[in-house]
Amino acid sequence: MIEVNQNNLESYISDFELFLGKSFIDAANNYIANNNVGIKNCTDKKVHPFYKYWNSYINDIKNTKEHNKLHISRETIFILELLSNIKDIKNKKNISRIINSLLQHNTYYSAVFETQILAYYSSRYNIEIIEENQIEGEKSPDFLLQTNNKNIYIECKALEDFEINNNIEYQKIIQKLNDYCQKKQKSNSVIIKTGENFSKSNTNNILSKIYCLINKNSNIVTKIDELGIEVIIQKISEWDKPIYGAIKINHPNNANFTIQTQMKILNNGTIEQRNLILVGIEAKPILNFEKRINNEITKARKQLKSDKCNLLHLQLPISDDINFEKYIDENYNNIKEYIENYARRINAVIISNPMYSYKKNSPEIQTIQSVIIPNCRANKPINFDFKMPYSTVMYKNIHDLKIQNNKTKIELKNIFYTQNMPWEKAPVGAILLNIVSSTAETQFKIWKSFIGLITFDIVIMGARVSIKSTKNIFPKNEKYKIDINIIGYTIEIIVNDIIVEKGQINVNHIHRS
Repeated sequence: MIEVNQNNLESYISDFELFLGKSFIDAANNYIANNNVGIKNCTDKKVHPFYKYWNSYINDIKNTKEHNKLHISRETIFILELLSNIKDIKNKKNISRIINSLLQHNTYYSAVFETQILAYYSSRYNIEIIEENQIEGEKSPDFLLQTNNKNIYIECKALEDFEINNNIEYQKIIQKLNDYCQKKQKSNSVIIKTGENFSKSNTNNILSKIYCLINKNSNIVTKIDELGIEVIIQKISEWDKPIYGAIKINHPNNANFTIQTQMKILNNGTIEQRNLILVGIEAKPILNFEKRINNEITKARKQLKSDKCNLLHLQLPISDDINFEKYIDENYNNIKEYIENYARRINAVIISNPMYSYKKNSPEIQTIQSVIIPNCRANKPINFDFKMPYSTVMYKNIHDLKIQNNKTKIELKNIFYTQNMPWEKAPVGAILLNIVSSTAETQFKIWKSFIGLITFDIVIMGARVSIKSTKNIFPKNEKYKIDINIIGYTIEIIVNDIIVEKGQINVNHIHRS
């Protein structure tokens, strides 16, 4: 773990050069120097994604010096966490495999995810990096974890998505809007946020609508519902009016855009820009969650050992638009059935979603929201002392619960939120309690959902129940006793001896040995 303050933010440049290579950092600096206007939003597959994070880091260093106060962005936090993880695992044998993947633009995000997972397990278990299989057509899992003479193989997959850059229709729209602004002599920023209804057949209609908006010569934010898009137009300046210094335009962080400008450097070194046009498209992530996950499960089962215990870690794309809890609620049972029927060598699929809580002009806090989907029909059960990831250390061993005599009960004493703040002020994703059995067939998690509600996720015999409470159950930072009663297939959640919520287990998804 590294600590960051306004006095040491710049000092980590040398660490990046040490681990990633000075030539790699020099290449990032050179790219930024030659493409500074658009680097923050660069998502070109041929350009290394590290460059946009590095650009933010360098800018944060400058802003911190200028204002004598720590300025740090989400992108900077992202690569500083990467650096922290690399420091934690730097002495691992075969670490060069991960470093080499970090240096490649098409494997960068998966390698970042591998550093997170490896650093996490390294603090708890003996874990090794497995060398790449040299046999053509075969791949090895990423890690081998050892606990009490038992082996668990781990495969990691990051689902970062760059499909927007391959969409020819997007490029056509961007070019035509650039041409139109040039023809009409409009110095504008035009951003299109696409929705789920966007299609090739809408291209001409979209252009026609936006042409009319551009002609209004004003700042506009409007939704065109029938086309499933939102259009944001900002006037940059009068056409052919000189612009000096930095250009600040509010546009989405993930927009894929082009920028056109006439630029010259005056005798005093000042840069003059004219006739500036910025056109971009921000694609709403349309993640076919079930299909993508199943595809990765299919790939992973070929890499993992059939006679061993195996875990598959998956990370969703980094986006504020992904509704993690909605995806899980809608697809949990389908994914569970898929691994039970077609991937019995995988003991559990752990799906994580990186998220942030943000405060202006102060460091962001990265947290990991995750769900563990157990395979109750795995070839080789994890029936030994192993702690599933991201669970709080409340009980060393949580045994798998069975519904016996139509009743089951668990009592959790002295549970409390430890952040010295009322629960309603805690950031979304904050976890009060997360305990998991070694097989993950029994789980109890209490967390603050993305819509701000207290959420109880309970897995009994492999079946999941998600209960969201509208009540202010934890108003103060004090100790609580929580009882969970299961009577038949009804779950009662009791906080300090008061029943606060009830839920129903779907009997069709109960695993029976």
